[in-house]
Amino acid sequence: MRKARKTGFVLLLFSLICTASHAGDRSDYGDWEFNLAPFYLWAVDMNGELTKGTISTPVEADFKDIVSGLQAVFTGHLEAVHKTGWGFLADVNYLDLGGQQTIPILVPITLDVDLTSVMMEFAGIYRFDLGENAFDVIGGARYTSLEPKIDITTALPLPSKIEKKQDWWDAVIGGRYIWTISERWRFLSRADVGTFGSDLTWNLSGLLEFQPWEHISLIGGYRYMDIDYDDGSGATLFKYDMTMAGPVAAVNFVW
Repeated sequence: MRKARKTGFVLLLFSLICTASHAGDRSDYGDWEFNLAPFYLWAVDMNGELTKGTISTPVEADFKDIVSGLQAVFTGHLEAVHKTGWGFLADVNYLDLGGQQTIPILVPITLDVDLTSVMMEFAGIYRFDLGENAFDVIGGARYTSLEPKIDITTALPLPSKIEKKQDWWDAVIGGRYIWTISERWRFLSRADVGTFGSDLTWNLSGLLEFQPWEHISLIGGYRYMDIDYDDGSGATLFKYDMTMAGPVAAVNFVW
């Protein structure tokens, strides 16, 4: 079995090398260049705190825990840039997670948590041509929706169920530097901040793109996002303080 896997890996590597000569020049795509990653993977670890009223739930879940509790997922990224430098992007990230957690205090509290999270980003792009490289100014809006459903089991006089949907819009401004390493390799680094709906959300990513074929590229890298949001006070308080970070991988279609 191991020998077969090694043979398969060698054949795949050889195939990539042989077909690399068919990588396309992006200047041949016409007035518009489109990039579509219809289903990308963000192997995210979540670390933070979710508060509703007087109850705070620590959230510490690595990617394997999230996968085991995953009930539904959908991701997608589309962007287009015109030869004049103007363009747009859209990104969708939907997760439905479920799991159980016990808070070890004097009287243990068991929480059955179902968290539905939606993040959608819509932004305009203006690209500055720096010769072989480029710099994008990105500005737009990010929509975030959270719907936690928490069933509480404890001997304490607490509510038996918490269910409340929160959603908000942030204005987003940032930049992205595109470094063309060679005809087939590019590095894309992005940083942006969002606010108005949340107290502050900031997002960082670094992605390496390899284009072995004319219309298909492979992307891998890392993304870090920190969200600080709160609404209400006292019994109506809702606070979401969360760090989401992990590797990113995608198959990207270019035309």
